[in-house]
Amino acid sequence: MRIRGQNCRGVVTDLSARGLFIQTKTVADEDTEVQVRLYDVDSDPIDLIARVARRRTSHRSLAALEMGGLGLRIVSAPEAYFELLLSVRKPEVE
Repeated sequence: MRIRGQNCRGVVTDLSARGLFIQTKTVADEDTEVQVRLYDVDSDPIDLIARVARRRTSHRSLAALEMGGLGLRIVSAPEAYFELLLSVRKPEVE
């Protein structure tokens, strides 16, 4: 991802049609624009534009167990992103 012109790394731990959560040590203020590039083994990279909706920080005593991160609200996403969502969607339980 790219925030304020800086390349940053993170791991996507949750995604939906409206947003995603990225575990990262990067800190960004709410409403900051974020350029996200997702890599999937079955497709070309997917580029998104998002804005920081929330930040989650971990207490230093829990840092080894749980990393904080950024909750992002998607502003712009290509069709490939929604196809990826469909391919990883959990099956419904009957």
